[in-house]
Amino acid sequence: MSSDSTYIKAMKIHQNAVVVEGHSDILVDVVVRQRRGEKNVIREVFLPRMKKGGVRFSVLAVGGDHSSFVSGTEYPSHAFAAIQNIDRVIMEAEDSGGEFFIVREKADLDRRNGIGMILFIEGALPLSGSLHILRTFYRLGLRVLGFAWSWRNEIADGTAEERSSGLSRFGIEVVKEMNRLGMLIDVSHLSDACFYHVLEITKAPVIASHSNARTLCNHPRNLTDDMIKKIAHNGGVVGICFFPHFVTSRPDVSVDDLIDHLDYIKTLVGMDHISLGPDFLDYRIQYFTGMTGSFASVQEGSTEGPKDPASYFRYPKGVEDVTQLPNFTHAMVRRGYSEDEIRKVLGGNLFRVFKEVWK
Repeated sequence: MSSDSTYIKAMKIHQNAVVVEGHSDILVDVVVRQRRGEKNVIREVFLPRMKKGGVRFSVLAVGGDHSSFVSGTEYPSHAFAAIQNIDRVIMEAEDSGGEFFIVREKADLDRRNGIGMILFIEGALPLSGSLHILRTFYRLGLRVLGFAWSWRNEIADGTAEERSSGLSRFGIEVVKEMNRLGMLIDVSHLSDACFYHVLEITKAPVIASHSNARTLCNHPRNLTDDMIKKIAHNGGVVGICFFPHFVTSRPDVSVDDLIDHLDYIKTLVGMDHISLGPDFLDYRIQYFTGMTGSFASVQEGSTEGPKDPASYFRYPKGVEDVTQLPNFTHAMVRRGYSEDEIRKVLGGNLFRVFKEVWK
């Protein structure tokens, strides 16, 4: 089959698939733009890019442990920041004329008009040590929670902590309450000890929304073979992450390197436990030019931003941003994946987990 024919086949598959972007941080840029006075930022700036990439649903981070969520005097706490950011998204959705909507229940996954936003918090600091706040976030529409970003918080340790003793007592309560509510647990960014502790306790599938295979790229944000197998046994999924430093230690990252992670995880656990978690941050390069502090702490274990932002955010060629997601599908076709397998990766497997976990 010629390269042209594989491209045509890939574009047809991509256009007909339900593509779920398993992890997105665009709200960091949305908030900055809104502070400058821009209106309808998601609709005007980001929806056209998502549509070009064929995205139908996106798991949108609205708060968490990262300092970028509390930068600025209007944010006295992580909880306040998350509540205000959820309101920002809801207000924009209400003004979008149906171009995008908040996913609150299983039935919303069947909507085919507009792009669905699944609200997510990356790190438990916004919970402020309270199950009351967890339940309040659920009522506001939060459906996915990642327990940590890089550092220790009230329930868990992130990957930047040198030592970890597993979940706190409050963390154990959070797992149980999330299972009861029907909220999805995201174990990306968790320390190894906390990862295993979550899997011991949870009665529902979990996701690692943006984590690759540690065997292929030895980074603590990636998963060991045993972790991948544990997630599969649990019924969850691993989201292939495009962020270059989690793909390979080489400076020249290619889309084939991404497919290598896909191949590897498929060999370990099969096709039912792989999803899409790109973690695009291309729009954030501007914040790192001569800047330190809140936006600069993207490098886990560092308080300063990358000295060469363009190089640090050099995503695999051909899939540098959300508009180029069809090229990932093309790479899967070239590698010999079937249409059914590709549909599972693009969104089918995550949909299965959403529907199993959510009430």
